[in-house]
Amino acid sequence: MRWRALRRPDVVCQEAVQLFTDYLDDALSTKERSRLESHLATCPPCRRYLDQLRSTVATLGHLEPDDVPPPVMDELLEVFRRYRSDAGS
Repeated sequence: MRWRALRRPDVVCQEAVQLFTDYLDDALSTKERSRLESHLATCPPCRRYLDQLRSTVATLGHLEPDDVPPPVMDELLEVFRRYRSDAGS
């Protein structure tokens, strides 16, 4: 994905990606949601990414907990933690 630089108070693509999980969990403030939705209205790559994320969440939501072996789950959690840590840097 190519990162687009938009002027504040607009959301840039990198920030949008960081907000998607909270957006899908309905955990954004009204202001953050509005800013993100304004960005999504003008950014096809971010809309596609969000659609892919929704699809992934829907697919994974159908897995039973024991469908994912514990070592694989541990590895996935570690990757996620590293991603979140790097995104906050």
